[in-house]
Amino acid sequence: MSCVMCRMEASKYFICFFLSLLLFQKSYSQNEFYFEVTFKDKGSAFSVSNPSAFLSESSIQKKIKRNVPVDFLDLPVDVQNIQALGAIADSITHLSKWRNSVLIKLLDTSSITQIRLIPEVQSVQYLTAKQATSGKKEQGANKFSAEINLPLYTYGDAYHQLEMIGGHFLHERGYRGDSMNIAIFDAGFNPHFGDAHYAVMDQLEASGQIKYKWDFLDHDNFVFEKNRHGSMVLSVMANNTSKIIGSAPKANYYLFITEDDNSETLLEEYNWLMAAERADSIGVDVINSSLGYYTFDDTTTSHTYKDMDGKTTLVSKAANIAARKGIFVVVSAGNEGQTSWHYILSPADADSVLAVGAVDPNKKHAVFSSYGPASDGDIKPNVAAQGQGTVITYDQNYYNTANGTSFSGPLLAGAIACLWQAFPQLSNLELKKEIEKSGSQYSAPDSILGYGIPSLMKIYMNLDSTDHFDFQNTFLVSLRSNPFTDRIGIELYSTVQQKLNFKLLDVSGRLIREENQTIQQNQYLIFGLGDLSVLSSGVYFFTAVDESGFSKVYKVIKE
Repeated sequence: MSCVMCRMEASKYFICFFLSLLLFQKSYSQNEFYFEVTFKDKGSAFSVSNPSAFLSESSIQKKIKRNVPVDFLDLPVDVQNIQALGAIADSITHLSKWRNSVLIKLLDTSSITQIRLIPEVQSVQYLTAKQATSGKKEQGANKFSAEINLPLYTYGDAYHQLEMIGGHFLHERGYRGDSMNIAIFDAGFNPHFGDAHYAVMDQLEASGQIKYKWDFLDHDNFVFEKNRHGSMVLSVMANNTSKIIGSAPKANYYLFITEDDNSETLLEEYNWLMAAERADSIGVDVINSSLGYYTFDDTTTSHTYKDMDGKTTLVSKAANIAARKGIFVVVSAGNEGQTSWHYILSPADADSVLAVGAVDPNKKHAVFSSYGPASDGDIKPNVAAQGQGTVITYDQNYYNTANGTSFSGPLLAGAIACLWQAFPQLSNLELKKEIEKSGSQYSAPDSILGYGIPSLMKIYMNLDSTDHFDFQNTFLVSLRSNPFTDRIGIELYSTVQQKLNFKLLDVSGRLIREENQTIQQNQYLIFGLGDLSVLSSGVYFFTAVDESGFSKVYKVIKE
């Protein structure tokens, strides 16, 4: 290890120790004023040529895998600049390497003039004023039961919402989110419903799938508290219980509290930025955010529809940088469809994110789902998934439906993680384009559902030329059990709505079993011919015929 490297490592650990002092939360009984202070440069302590000094190995490997370069934005904020501010500010609460800024808390704004005179300070931006809190930490249990071993494909009432976007197809092909890292930004992950413990939390903790937790409000790693909204969002993706399967039941999860239930301020957008930076630093693949912003308690800081242009608000800038860093960012479009605001919220307007609107179980626009377009004319929302009547879990014995783009977003985000697992060679933006192209109204997008409801199954079949499907004419069929014992499992996909005829014949052509199956356009089905155990061992023929008379014949063997 060179001397230069030693100094870099020393600086890195100094930053961690220094922040542990600066981020200590005090208790006050007066107003607190928050400002973002941006610096001109980042000093020379770190170099993009030596990323291991400031990025985790997981993040570095993820960047290599996604072909994302380490750049100036990845470099830490200069320690000397932090020290200069720390001597004046009452508290430094956040550091943003992407914006090369810090968030400071002041009890007296008279020191702003002194801060502006620091040579390395480029700008000072007022964010909000808040009544100081007592600093008392909300407590909650953090005890989990033993691992729950349950079958994977017991989808229960959640099947329809996953089938609508083709997520079940990916699961059947073995892509369930294994080794994919999904971050959730929300208002809390309180795991309790009455006295019952939240089954999804039990399962994820026991299986080691919760990899990281951080609360940007309290600056600690206790997130199983505050609001239950994050737990509901998590259940849509991570469920793997006897009642419901989520869209990414085998993924790793990173839980961040960025939203403050008790107020609405620009601080929450800054928290979102910090969570995105942290997610990038630890190697997250997908960010799901069911949060959106347009109005604040301090109305002088509120956004206008003109600000919804994809590049103006703090949170949209942060979301775009996260996408630039190779993260697939999925955000909920908002639930303002019936309000005077009407439009999407930020960061759904961000150019590089996938904004998700909501439909009902019949694939119709959910009336609460926010409308686009972005104020610069970009198509928003990008796509839609079921957000009305979405099945979620509360505890081991109770599940229900919920409404909101808060649930259509994570439903799709989890499925996207599974799709990316299947095609890791794609960049996040290439994958985003494929999802839009697969939309049910790609040829005629609108400001209600964007490109429509995507078909991840269609994407898979378009991209994977090595799959065992044998595609001919208007349908494709694959036999899941050959040789078979008592049942022949069949996978079926059709490009048009039609009725298909299936027959099982012996070697002399005698009919053993016949079944008709009606299938919808672009639908994928799994079904089977059962009760075949009485058949003698040997060779049989399975035929599939469509309405045009086109047929396909398979040789099957009874064991």
